[in-house]
Amino acid sequence: MQRNKSNILNVESACLNISGKSILRDINFELNEGQRCVVLGANGSGKSTFLSMIAGYTWPSQGNIWAFGHRFGTFALHELRKRIGLVATSRIPNFDESTKVGDIVATGFWGGLMIPMYAELSPEQKLLVEQELAEFGLEDFYERPFWQLSTGERSRVLIARAMISRPGLLLLDEPAAGLDIRNRTELLKHINSLINRDQSPAVILVTHHFDEIPPDTDRIVVLKDGEIYVEGEPGEILNSDTISQAYGCSLEVIKTAQRYVIVPSID
Repeated sequence: MQRNKSNILNVESACLNISGKSILRDINFELNEGQRCVVLGANGSGKSTFLSMIAGYTWPSQGNIWAFGHRFGTFALHELRKRIGLVATSRIPNFDESTKVGDIVATGFWGGLMIPMYAELSPEQKLLVEQELAEFGLEDFYERPFWQLSTGERSRVLIARAMISRPGLLLLDEPAAGLDIRNRTELLKHINSLINRDQSPAVILVTHHFDEIPPDTDRIVVLKDGEIYVEGEPGEILNSDTISQAYGCSLEVIKTAQRYVIVPSID
C-alpha cells in the first residue's frame, strides 16, 4: 500500500491492551512532512504510550501504523529509529558513567544506544556531531561525561542525539519536565529554533504545560481516557470550554505573547 508523498505517519484504528486493560482505543492519526503537532491530556490519558507506539517501542494490539511509506513489522526497527527520533524523560538510556557527550550524540547515526563494535566515526560524522552540539549551545561539551551535566544540559544532548541522523519525525515527550524556569526557558528556546530550521522534521510534542506549545504549532491533539477526545488547529481547540471538558475541571485558557496560559477557576 503506497502512501501520499507528503504523508509520513498514519495510525489506523490502533488499540493497545496491557494485562487485559485497555490503554489506547481506536486511535486514527495522520501527520505530514514538516507538521508540528502538540499532544495534550491529563495524567493517564495515554500520551506517552501514544508516542512510544509511534516510535516502535510499544506495538498495538490491533490496527496498523505506517511510517515513511512502510507498515510497522515489515522493515527493520533500527532503520525506523534513524528516521524517527524520540526524546523522553522517562526513557533516558542507561549510559555508562564515563560515556562522553560526543559519543552519545554519535549513537544516533546507528539508531541504537551505542556505537557498534568496530565502527568508527568518520571525520564528516564527527563534524556533524560538533555542529549539532553547537546548535544547542553545547559546543564545548564533546568530551564531557554525560552524567556530570545538569538535567537541562542532558535534555539538550538527547535532542541533539535524536537529530543527528536528520530524522523526518521528532517525538518529544515532556522534554522540559523537572527543569527550573531558567533551564526550561533555555530548552524551549532551542526547541523553537529547531522547529524553524530549514528542512526541519515533523514534530510531535507531548506536554502538560500550555505555555510550552510552540507558536508555529499546526495541530493540537487532546487525549482523554485512551482516546482522541478532540483534534484540530490551535485556534479551534485551545479555548476554555474545550479544555475544561477535556480535563474535567473548570479552566480558563488565555493567550498572551503567542503563548497559552491555563488559569484554574477557584469559584
